Amino acid sequence: MIMKKIAIIDLGSNSVRMNIYHINEQGGYSLSEQLKEMVRLAKGMGTDLILKKTQIEKTIQTLKFFKSVIEESSVSEAYYFATAALRQAKNQAEVIEQIANEVGIEFDILDGQEEAYLDYLGAINTIEKNRAIIVDVGGASTEIIKVDHRRMSDAISLPMGSVNLSERYKHSRQADKYFATHLDQLSFVHRGYDVIGLGGVIRTLGKIHKAQNKAYLEDLHHYEISNKDALDLIDKMMNMDHKALQRLDGLSSKRVDIIKSGLVPVKHVLQMTGGNLTICAYGIREGFLFKEILFKNAQPVLASALEHSIENICKKYSVSTEHADRVRFFTKKLTEGFQQKLTITENEMKLLDIASRVHYIGMHVNYYNHHIHGMHIMLVERIAGLTSREQFSVAYLIANHRRLDLPVFFDSYKHYIGNEGILRLKRLSIILKIAEQMDKGESGKISDLKVAFNNGTCSITLESSSQVETSIRSVLQYKDLFKKHEKKNLVIIHKGNTYK
Repeated sequence: MIMKKIAIIDLGSNSVRMNIYHINEQGGYSLSEQLKEMVRLAKGMGTDLILKKTQIEKTIQTLKFFKSVIEESSVSEAYYFATAALRQAKNQAEVIEQIANEVGIEFDILDGQEEAYLDYLGAINTIEKNRAIIVDVGGASTEIIKVDHRRMSDAISLPMGSVNLSERYKHSRQADKYFATHLDQLSFVHRGYDVIGLGGVIRTLGKIHKAQNKAYLEDLHHYEISNKDALDLIDKMMNMDHKALQRLDGLSSKRVDIIKSGLVPVKHVLQMTGGNLTICAYGIREGFLFKEILFKNAQPVLASALEHSIENICKKYSVSTEHADRVRFFTKKLTEGFQQKLTITENEMKLLDIASRVHYIGMHVNYYNHHIHGMHIMLVERIAGLTSREQFSVAYLIANHRRLDLPVFFDSYKHYIGNEGILRLKRLSIILKIAEQMDKGESGKISDLKVAFNNGTCSITLESSSQVETSIRSVLQYKDLFKKHEKKNLVIIHKGNTYK
């Protein structure tokens, strides 16, 4: 059940964006609406830093529309902030007053450090990296943030972005030379750091690279490009004329005129660090959500982006935490016991652990085929800290916790892992199948288990003070499957009795 709706409106130099979030009674949150309009507020500011009438009027019309959406959507709380264009404008006060009079809303103006901090929160809380250089290229500014041990250790906001650089310099090479004269301000940017890229320009770079590499099933968030590939693509684009850029898959026609100069800042950071580029689909609005709404009176920097993401999914889909915790416990015990036979890697343990916690999310839709519903949910959710390949693997494990004859739908994903990888997931899924049946009926009767291999047999000894025949019978339904994959007979031992 939805407890409240929150709207966050970000008035940027190039676009006005609005996110509307649902927050339920369990504290789970989800994005329910996202709107964007490229108003180019910073267009024509020039060196006199005066916002132009045409751009102001276009912005006001967009804000009126956004406000009507807020009112019709029964939003309970709305937050408004603006960044570089209004921050730099000499007619800032007049524009803010005009917006207040004509639209009925008031904007907070973020300074450069505040904007950088929200960028940092939006990135570090959705990507599992301990250290990185974060770059957000906006329309009239670029924020560059250094992260060590998941903490922001340095940051700067430069008054150079895709719109004002493109207007100031006819050729991107000139913009490149101009930006290079400011590199002394980036003394904190060192080699050995990977780069996290935010903002429309860098997301566009990711979309173009995805299209060229036919990575259509990869999610843009957490999409990684090698340092060489990123720099090669940027250099190639800087040498293209307008018509050649228009033909690029992934490049919106609305960004063609600003993309080349907009790539200048990230190019220099990539050259300085030598690190790979990870695309972040989140940013300042998500940072605001973490700081001012979800963790207003607490530490907004998450210890683990992945852990928070999994917890939020469980809250969103009302997962039975007691059952999930027991299945997770049994999965861990079985994984430890099967380790000598399967040689399970650390990453596979992580994926099994996640699957055990969210294997029941499909029940939010229906009991029937809930494993398939859960698979679909996992494939479309954005899980912070997981690559697309890892997320597919978790979805496959969820689908397999009940049966192996999966829909043809999965065939299009097989190239991610290959036939050997699929076979490996089938073997790992047996652990999840058995773990779930250990809590048959969500009874909680089994308190512990122990795995032992002896010659041609795998025995699982159960600890329980009561009868657990239902769980035993349910586990043994997989004995033939276990024999097929592991070449071992599966037996259950309980209170001195052996069940085959």
